Amino acid sequence: MTNRLNIAAGIVCVIAGLFLSTAKATTVIPPTFEEMADRADLVFVGKVVGSRAEWRSVGTDRVIFTLVEFETAEVLKGNAGVSVTLQFLGGTVGGVTL
Repeated sequence: MTNRLNIAAGIVCVIAGLFLSTAKATTVIPPTFEEMADRADLVFVGKVVGSRAEWRSVGTDRVIFTLVEFETAEVLKGNAGVSVTLQFLGGTVGGVTL
């Protein structure tokens, strides 16, 4: 009887150990504005002058990207021309939204 109790207690400890060892937390500390600006290649002040969404192939997938064109007013870091076009994943083409 004692042997069975020891085995059962051992099994409970092993199972509890498995659950306790997988219970982990992750903390994400977002960067400050200054840290993002330090890491950026280009920082500018501008005005949106146009945007368009289009399908693009990425590997074997087709995804929607939105291209946003900015008129630059002031370049604070990096090199930019009179206008800058940035692309963002997502948008709407026809009746499909990503």
